[in-house]
Formats: sequence, structure tokens, C-alpha cells
Amino acid sequence: MGGYLIIVGAILFLVAWLGSVRLAFKERPSLGIWVLLVPVVWIYFLFTRIELTARYAAISFAGLLILLLGIIAVQ
Repeated sequence: MGGYLIIVGAILFLVAWLGSVRLAFKERPSLGIWVLLVPVVWIYFLFTRIELTARYAAISFAGLLILLLGIIAVQ
């Protein structure tokens, strides 16, 4: 059961992360590269443009929560 939660959580997080990276590239290609390479910039991007990225932020944090629950269930 925990393995499935890990997979589902990782997929949700990855899809939301890719969506937010795509938004960053649409805004400015240099910003997209920064968001792609530096995780702190990705978090900054999510919260400074919350009206654009609210859906992606919610999905990514839900994915992280599911992933964490899967890790706890495996142990």
C-alpha cells in the first residue's frame, strides 16, 4: 500500500512541478531556467505569483503529503 502512495504522490508532484516550470518559461525563459535548476527559486516563484500558480502549488503540496504518507506506511 505504501509503495502505491509513493508512486501516486511522486507523479502528482512531478506533474504540478512541470506545470509551474512551464509557466515560468512562459513568463521569461531565464526565469524558467532558474526555476528548473534551483528549487528555492521554484518555491519563490510559486508564492510570488500565487494567483497564477495556486493550482500547481496545491497539487504539488498534496503530492508531497501523499508521498510522505507512503514513506511512513512503508516503514
